[in-house]
Amino acid sequence: MHFVKCVSEGACSSSAEGASRQHQSVASDVRASWNDDAVPLPRATDYGLPEGTTVVVVVPSDGLTLYRLVDSDVPTVRDFEERRTRAQAERDGIPELFRLSVSHWLRHDQAAAHSIRRRFHVAELRLEPGTLVRLALTEDHGEGHVDVWANPQQLLDRVTNVVRGFRRA
Repeated sequence: MHFVKCVSEGACSSSAEGASRQHQSVASDVRASWNDDAVPLPRATDYGLPEGTTVVVVVPSDGLTLYRLVDSDVPTVRDFEERRTRAQAERDGIPELFRLSVSHWLRHDQAAAHSIRRRFHVAELRLEPGTLVRLALTEDHGEGHVDVWANPQQLLDRVTNVVRGFRRA
C-alpha cells in the first residue's frame, strides 16, 4: 500500500512497504502538476504511484471551493459528520481511513448529480489554507470526488452558500 503525505505544496514524501523517499521541488512545479485547470489537487499518477494510492494534502495556498450534499437549506454539523460505524465500514469493505472522511465535490453539478433525492441541497464551502483540513482527490465515486478530513464544525463554518435543486421525474 502506498501513501503520500504533503505537508506543503512543494514537499511531499512517499512511502511504500516501509521504504521512504522524499520529493522536494519548487512549489510552483508541484502546483503545476496538481492543476490541470480543472482539478486543483494531486493525483497519484502525478508521482508515478500505482492506481489506488491515496494522496492526502493540505488545502492549496490559494484555497479551494468544494460542494457537499446537505439535508436542508440550513446545514448543521450533522451534515459534515461521517455516519458510518466501524462495523458498517468493514461490512462494506471501506478502509478505516475513508470511514473517517466526508465526501465533497469540486463542482456543484457533480454533487447534484449524486443526489438520490428528488429535492436536494448543495452547500458551497470555501476552504482556506493553514487549517487542519486534509483533502484527497479520490474520484472513487466519480469525477471530481474529494474526500475531506476535518472537524465537522470547521466545515460548517466554511459554508458560503446553499443551493436548492430538484430532479425531474
